[in-house]
Amino acid sequence: MIQVQGTPGTRRDEPPGFTRLVAAFELQERAQAIVAPLLAELVRSIPRLRPWKGFSAGAWVVGVRTEAEDRALGGRFARFDFEIRVEAAQGRVALTSRATVRSRDRAAETLSLVLDADGEVALHQWAERAALQFAADFWTGRKDHARLLPAEPGVT
Repeated sequence: MIQVQGTPGTRRDEPPGFTRLVAAFELQERAQAIVAPLLAELVRSIPRLRPWKGFSAGAWVVGVRTEAEDRALGGRFARFDFEIRVEAAQGRVALTSRATVRSRDRAAETLSLVLDADGEVALHQWAERAALQFAADFWTGRKDHARLLPAEPGVT
C-alpha cells in the first residue's frame, strides 16, 4: 500500500541557496535601475549608440555601443558599459564602468558599496559622473561637436 508522507498541496522547503539567489537578483535589478536612465540619456544625446546587455565573466553587463555597421563605414568603435557584480549576503554591489572612445579603451573604474539608501545616492552620483565623462570624451575633437539638447520640462 502507498503511504502518504505529507498532505497533498503542501509546499516543500525551498532549495538550498534559493533565498541568496533571489537576493542577488534583486540587488542586481536595483543597481541596473539606477544606471539604466543614464544609459538611455546617452542614447538620446548620441543617436549612434545602441543599448545592449549580457553576461560576461561572472557579471551582468549593461551598456551602450556603436553598431557594427557604423564601424564598417569608417566610424570608430565606442562603448560605455557597467559590469554589475553582487554579494547578496552582504547586500553589496560592485560596479565597474568601462569605456572605449574612438577605438581606444579608457581606464576602468570600480565602485563597491552596500546598496542602502545612501549607497543608492552614491552609486547614482558615481555613475552619472562616469557617463558625463564618456559623453565629453565622445564629442571632444569631433567636427560635428556636441549639440545642445533642451532641458526637460521643469528642469533648470
